[in-house]
Amino acid sequence: MAYNQSVLANVRRASSSAGVSNLNNSMFISAHAYFAERVKAYNSMNEVNQDPSVPKDSNLYKAMQSAFSVSSPAIPIYSGRREVDDVTLVPTVADNTTYTVNLQVVDETTGIASEEWLATFTSGVSATAAEIVLGLEAAITALTIPASDLTTDGTTDPDVLQVIPSADRQLILTNAPDFTQEYTVTEDAATCFSEISDENKEDYYFVTSESRDETWVLALATAIEATEGSYPKQYRVASAAVESLLPLTDPVTAGDLLGALKASEKKRSAGEWHDQADSIFPELATCVKGGSYFAGTANWKFLQGTAPLAKHPIKGRTLTTAEWGYILDRNASVVGTELGLNFMLGGTNSTGQAEFTDLVLVTDFTKITMEARVLTALVNANNGGLPLTMTGSDLSIIKERCESVLSDGVNRKVFSGFDPIIMPTSISFEDQAARLLQDVFFTAYFASKINHVIINGVLTYNENVQ
Repeated sequence: MAYNQSVLANVRRASSSAGVSNLNNSMFISAHAYFAERVKAYNSMNEVNQDPSVPKDSNLYKAMQSAFSVSSPAIPIYSGRREVDDVTLVPTVADNTTYTVNLQVVDETTGIASEEWLATFTSGVSATAAEIVLGLEAAITALTIPASDLTTDGTTDPDVLQVIPSADRQLILTNAPDFTQEYTVTEDAATCFSEISDENKEDYYFVTSESRDETWVLALATAIEATEGSYPKQYRVASAAVESLLPLTDPVTAGDLLGALKASEKKRSAGEWHDQADSIFPELATCVKGGSYFAGTANWKFLQGTAPLAKHPIKGRTLTTAEWGYILDRNASVVGTELGLNFMLGGTNSTGQAEFTDLVLVTDFTKITMEARVLTALVNANNGGLPLTMTGSDLSIIKERCESVLSDGVNRKVFSGFDPIIMPTSISFEDQAARLLQDVFFTAYFASKINHVIINGVLTYNENVQ
């Protein structure tokens, strides 16, 4: 007879938790060959500085520097990589200097990385760019790198070295400290964002990019607009175009990127104007600052510390109120000043007042958090051996999970209140057969933030002065 333990407890784990898109973190997309991943996270500027692959003169470095400078930034900050066709190395000419380049390729069919090749060349006492390029190309040739991996061209322009990966290879320059890197880029926005999303779509919400090309910006805005599911995004782009400081025209004037974005009517995309847009990439800092608050609680109009006061790119003065108005006419934002305080003016996405950045964020929070909490309840109830059914007591659990999200919204002052969730009073035979619970309905009320105040009063004398 088999021995049976007197007391035996079997415990099932019912502690699963559904994951949703992180609504606080931001991404900056740039074209480069610094690393193989499509997405890489940085938790501090110190991490960026310690990454030898990121040049100090790169757009990625400049954007990260601005973003990490805001107070209490939302971290990590993500770098998204846009594929480059080739890299042109422009040497910083110096005498008696050792030039080093670390190269590697990844087979895009198999995902296998090659060995890392190291090429070095030391310049002479009267160094020239052509001498450095010639010597470095010879050093790379001596490595006997297969032509099926990459080739070089230092003759078309003898002052620069072009490194060209083969069609099915991705080039990585893990270290090239004494060269400025220039790129040929043909990857379109839709492909780039799709590749980034395939690798990671969960860990960030705000998307920014180095590109100011109108075709790229509108295509990325279109791709972002389609992210209505469990991993929604918002896109923000800055522009320094002087055309945006003039009255908005219909059709939009050529070069007016913010005007074109408004005309595209994208509720998930926002524009920002700044004279240093192409050197500090203030949109990333704005998203990182906005993302440091609980989802939807911050009023983006009054954000401070995201960028210096915007000035006229030609005249060098502070923008006039008329110019601020022209930017706001494009449903874009700008750092302005009132009574000595510098802060963000605007706060809407490109479709305007109905689509404030924070309202889109609150909507996304409500949707995906409800999904996550209800799914978590369904999974854990089933793991516990007591699955939720269409009985009244179990329907009340679904109701409670949904109302918990709305209660959080009230506590965080993004909702002024909500009506109790309405559950279906009867469930059809067909829905029961399909195990489908539908017609769960709620109404919540946005807590409208104060953007403008008008004060009226009377100053007079007291008739009964003693």
